[in-house]
Amino acid sequence: MCSSRMKPEQMKAKTFEVDDFFPPSPRKKDWTIGLMKVVSFLVIFMAGAVLGLSVSARFTRYFTSQTDLFFPRTIYTANCEESSLSIKSFVSPDHLMHRMNDDELFWRASMVPKMEEFPFERTPKVAFLFMTRGPLPFARLWDRFFEGHEGLYSVYVHTIPDYKLNVVNSSAFYGRQIPSEEVSWGSISLVDAEKRLLANALLDFNNERFVLLSESCIPIFDFPTVYEYLTNSAHSFVDSYDEDSWRVWSLQPPAWPLLLSSLNGEKGQSGLN
Repeated sequence: MCSSRMKPEQMKAKTFEVDDFFPPSPRKKDWTIGLMKVVSFLVIFMAGAVLGLSVSARFTRYFTSQTDLFFPRTIYTANCEESSLSIKSFVSPDHLMHRMNDDELFWRASMVPKMEEFPFERTPKVAFLFMTRGPLPFARLWDRFFEGHEGLYSVYVHTIPDYKLNVVNSSAFYGRQIPSEEVSWGSISLVDAEKRLLANALLDFNNERFVLLSESCIPIFDFPTVYEYLTNSAHSFVDSYDEDSWRVWSLQPPAWPLLLSSLNGEKGQSGLN
């Protein structure tokens, strides 16, 4: 009887023969390694992208601003009407508020052009200089006086510091306050306020005549009459009077010392009261 059991040497040889014909497949192992490589690549790529975006966001503003200095991407056209360097804004400032002190203001106002001819169309204007401690009770009356004559006058208002006139946008007094200092009525500081008003008016080269007024002054003639009278006259007019008296002074030489000692220095303008 033949035994069906095989010797160990025969089984080993047979196994080797099977392995030779059917080698083990490496697909599963290679697929796992490939997947790990892909995942690693994606992780590294995403980390680099996030880092690059963060760095780019931080330095974009800086490099963009520096690049625009030398290679501007946007071309800006100069607007001569609004440019602070235009001839119009220099000879006739639109905004009266500034940071100049009195010395700087007086120096700036003392500039006189050496050329007689002006390189722009010029219309003589009358500057009305108002000195007030508070509101202007006759502002509406003055608005009617100025109405329809824009371009022939300028308005300047000196008030107490930090006071703001309460007027409508269409008023001739809107935006016409100048940088002011503290003033004591009846003191020498009034002269400083008058100089300040005049200096600000001199910044406008179109102003040729100057009228000093207080909040109690009113016009008694219409604007064309006052304008023609002032612009066609080569004389200055000063009306001084005694505040506590209605008497009319006779300017005779013997009366001059008494007159000068009693006058309080208030001034008016012919055609205005």
